[in-house]
Amino acid sequence: MTPTPPRIILLFSGKRKSGKDYVTDLIQKRLTAEICCILRLSAPLKQQYAKDHNVCVCVDDAESECGLDEGVKFDWIIRNDGADDVLEEQLEGLLALIKAREDSNTQNSIKLD
Repeated sequence: MTPTPPRIILLFSGKRKSGKDYVTDLIQKRLTAEICCILRLSAPLKQQYAKDHNVCVCVDDAESECGLDEGVKFDWIIRNDGADDVLEEQLEGLLALIKAREDSNTQNSIKLD
């Protein structure tokens, strides 16, 4: 079976312990693991960096944790401040956007005779 290329890619950025894993897991549960794959980059990159530089200590105010605080324009911002109803409302908006784009991609890929 040939793997299907992704139709939509979402990139989540946030500081350590901001809830990126929690939010992406919620999205995957709603979309199902059959059509939604999560790839986490931070841990493998940090492990490799530590190995290459003989380091065991992580610093949370390093560039990797604060480098996106300014100067980056995000298309969508999800605030994870602990209010489940607010988070749910934001996720519903994002999922509606994903569904609209998916529907658009499906229509564009249909060949009419």
